[in-house]
Amino acid sequence: RRAAALDDAARDAAAREEVSRRTMIDTQRRVVDALRDSLKTLRNSDLGVRIRADLGADYAELRDDFNTAMETLGRAIEVVQDSAGLIGSEASALVQAAGDMSRRTESQAAALAEISGNVTRLSESVQTTASSVREARGEADATESEAAKSAELVGRAVQAMTAIETSSNQIRSIVGVIDEISFQTNLLALNAGEEAARAGESGKGFAVVASEVRSLAQRSAEAAQEIKTLIADSDRRVGEGVGLVRQTTAANEAVMTAVDGIVQRIVAIVASTDKQSLALGEINDALTRLDTVTQRNAAMFEETSAASDKLLQGTTRLNQAIGRFVVSGGSGRAETRAA
Repeated sequence: RRAAALDDAARDAAAREEVSRRTMIDTQRRVVDALRDSLKTLRNSDLGVRIRADLGADYAELRDDFNTAMETLGRAIEVVQDSAGLIGSEASALVQAAGDMSRRTESQAAALAEISGNVTRLSESVQTTASSVREARGEADATESEAAKSAELVGRAVQAMTAIETSSNQIRSIVGVIDEISFQTNLLALNAGEEAARAGESGKGFAVVASEVRSLAQRSAEAAQEIKTLIADSDRRVGEGVGLVRQTTAANEAVMTAVDGIVQRIVAIVASTDKQSLALGEINDALTRLDTVTQRNAAMFEETSAASDKLLQGTTRLNQAIGRFVVSGGSGRAETRAA
């Protein structure tokens, strides 16, 4: 009986052990099936998979850890997707902005090069103008010197005309004296002729002398009159010459004043042209430096544009890689069946 009892107890223990083994195998099968179904869903990039079946107390922690890991991974992938989308949008805008900036910088560099060339030509033109103005100043100085010499000659001519006018006045006075002497001689000759006529034969010789003296007095008077006429004409011409010389003096003084004004203006133009030439030189140097910086900026923007293209390509590949993941809405497909 004891043996039978022991045998029955052994059979009961074996049965219980078999039941326990079968229960454990069934539980493990449910766990494996749940994991298999979840991993299949996860293989399709669905991060919304969750194990919702009852796996028993021994595997509850495994189910909770899997669900928590999927939830954490889903949130992380969602953040990565949002960040990748934002980076892609910003990278696309950066590529477009870099391209626009590169084109604008190249256009600006071309415009600066053209402006620099124009300023260089303008500076050369201003320098040529300054050289011409300096030459004009030298010519104006020479003209002023010649005008001063001309004014001196005109002054000497005025003095000569004045001396001629004075001499003419003196000659007129002398001719007046000669005319007076002729008149007195003619009067004396008339008186001598009358006295010779009263003397008769004895006064004939004296009458002849008186007639000759009278004739000489008349010729002297005629010559004096002609001299007066010539002197009057000479005085008129001298007066006209003096007037013209005085007008020439006034005109020469006006020319001197105008030349002096022109010289002053030319001096001011020379100073202004020198300042303009210096300023244009500084502007040209600044434009040259700015053109160099712009060229460097253009090269930098080209490099930035290339880097932005690479960034956009990398972002596109990243979006394509993580875009396959579904972070929500997949719980229905991911639920694990019950045993």
